[in-house]
Amino acid sequence: MRALWLALALSACASAGPEGWTRSERAAAPFSNTQARCQIETQVVSGSAFETCMAAHGWDRASPSHAGGYNIVGTTLTVDSDVAVRTIRGTQATTIVAEVDLTQLRFDANALVLDEIRVDGVAATVRADTDGVFLALPRRYRAGERFELQLRYHGAPARGLTFEEGGSFYTSYFSCDWMFCELDRPGDKFRFIVSTRTVGGPRYAVYNSDSESNEYPAYLQGFAGGQATEVRQRVGDVTLIYASGHASEADLNALFASTPAMLEFFQRRAGVPFPHPRFVQILAQADEAQEGAGFAVLGDGVVRPMLENPHEDWAIAHELAHTYWGNLVTCRDWTHFWLNEGMTTFMVAAWKQERWGEADYQREIEIARTRWARARDAGWDRPLAFAGPYPDLRTRRAIQYSKGMLFMVELRGQLGEGAFWRGIAAYTRAQAGGVVESADLQAAMEATSGRDLQALFDEWVYPAR
Repeated sequence: MRALWLALALSACASAGPEGWTRSERAAAPFSNTQARCQIETQVVSGSAFETCMAAHGWDRASPSHAGGYNIVGTTLTVDSDVAVRTIRGTQATTIVAEVDLTQLRFDANALVLDEIRVDGVAATVRADTDGVFLALPRRYRAGERFELQLRYHGAPARGLTFEEGGSFYTSYFSCDWMFCELDRPGDKFRFIVSTRTVGGPRYAVYNSDSESNEYPAYLQGFAGGQATEVRQRVGDVTLIYASGHASEADLNALFASTPAMLEFFQRRAGVPFPHPRFVQILAQADEAQEGAGFAVLGDGVVRPMLENPHEDWAIAHELAHTYWGNLVTCRDWTHFWLNEGMTTFMVAAWKQERWGEADYQREIEIARTRWARARDAGWDRPLAFAGPYPDLRTRRAIQYSKGMLFMVELRGQLGEGAFWRGIAAYTRAQAGGVVESADLQAAMEATSGRDLQALFDEWVYPAR
């Protein structure tokens, strides 16, 4: 059928204390008593002298959980897209909690023009250069304080928003090119509500993703729109939607025929119900392969080979697997990105093993070995949790995708089928909706197998201490 479519809005302290403070073993008095004492001794209520006094009595400022010292709680966005000239106008409201005292915020540099910016209704000043967009807050916000940014802007995003021939459009990884945010904060997950309209175009129906009720990092947020062919399929409690601005209904049915079986497989291995009431797979004209919060964008170049060889279903499986590993369970920072991509690359191989047989599983292993060997031959073998820079994207993927996948194969071989898959399910259940580090996977695998895996993780994952 023909339809109009628009997708998607597409830890613990040593002892309890007020938000922003941790109590060490040195603390002999409750926080309120120590606070009063230090205010009397220093004659100030905050600042370095006050915090030095508090630390001397066992109360330390907590380290911020997120880069920049703040946490995004939620963003509401209205975007007007002018398909004819490929520009947008946006109105953004973002709620933030300060984790340290703040006088400034930084966002990624982009090509947008800010028309207005306010903080809790008060006009604020901005400086933008190639290093970023720097917002001077109208006052100092103390750790624990909540405030709201209100922004109006317009422009032509340089990346992250693609307009196709025929009027369709979709977002991808570079979300901070069409709104104001920082991309390198995968551990900062927040609720996202988006409303998208087109200038001078028809009124579109809207698919709401689950990002209104679940939290996801900025790079997973998005939307898409156009006048498209749409196919809907019900699988248990989930509505699957396949949509494209250029493909036929027959094409969509053929290309996404395996999605229901993939969904069942990943859900079974995760041990967690599928986290979205509906999931949209958008067929684009290019070579896209990008996961999102409740959706995936997949280009002709990566999925149409399936029409000649059905075994080439890796892209659909990869982005669907990210619903669990990468989206629902997300790396705290890019150091642990292999938990997103190595895990998902392995899950694609495991899916192929179940669907197509052992030969396909072994083929995926050989592909990963070849890519990892290429990095080793160039002198670039690194631990999976390597925190430094990579020379190029291919080398990064050789480690975080391919070596990460091979480590999961090694774990499976050492632990055996039962303990391994119980560990995967335990890890996913325990961390669903949260952020993870490599030690979280280690703990889950050790708990379910009853084995000490420190030496194995030291060999593959952790940099030398």
